[in-house]
Amino acid sequence: MKKISHVNIIEGEEVYALAAAKDICIEIFGKVNENKIKKNIHADIVYVSCDNKKKIGVDKIRALIKDSLLSPIESKFKVYVIKNAQDMSNQSQNALLKIFENPPDHIIFLMTCANLNQLLPTLVSRSSLIKVEKRYEERDLENRDAELFASFLIHENEYEILKMCSKFLKDREKFINLLECSKLYLIKNYAEDTKLYDINQKLNDTIELINSNVNMNLIACSFCWS
Repeated sequence: MKKISHVNIIEGEEVYALAAAKDICIEIFGKVNENKIKKNIHADIVYVSCDNKKKIGVDKIRALIKDSLLSPIESKFKVYVIKNAQDMSNQSQNALLKIFENPPDHIIFLMTCANLNQLLPTLVSRSSLIKVEKRYEERDLENRDAELFASFLIHENEYEILKMCSKFLKDREKFINLLECSKLYLIKNYAEDTKLYDINQKLNDTIELINSNVNMNLIACSFCWS
């Protein structure tokens, strides 16, 4: 495994940065754990995001710090992936500073961020910077989109689903390609999941709606489960 710092900022567009974070996790835990990492089910990888709120609040960060005192379950490392770290409130960022100064040996932080200027300089100065804006070709990025979208569907993460849909609302052809590639990825990687049939049916119905020129915003909302 290449030397990876305990505290890292992965700077770049959201999908690029998250894909890079997963690649780093594969380096840390080894190829044998690749499927678990791609499916977001590895016991020693904790994802932190704002969910349906506007900011990642300090209570969530305090819970993260408390959890970091616990030993890893499956390996010698525990990785915290803070998605869109710029969504942390200033109070949340300040709460991380102390642990960033002297992180436990078994902890690795990967923070994805589109714009470093939205992070506190003190937080940036304590982190190693990984830039990924030119790391992936367009075709690779499309595959990553499908992989992420499939995972969001399986886990019924409506916030992330709608967020990704919003990227494709102006291009019906690319939206259909995302859905078709997601179907293939689901069949290949989630064949045993009991939700697969219903999700594939939803994807097929959505493709029909797109081809029928239904309003794209309504189509995006059709992915809500509630």
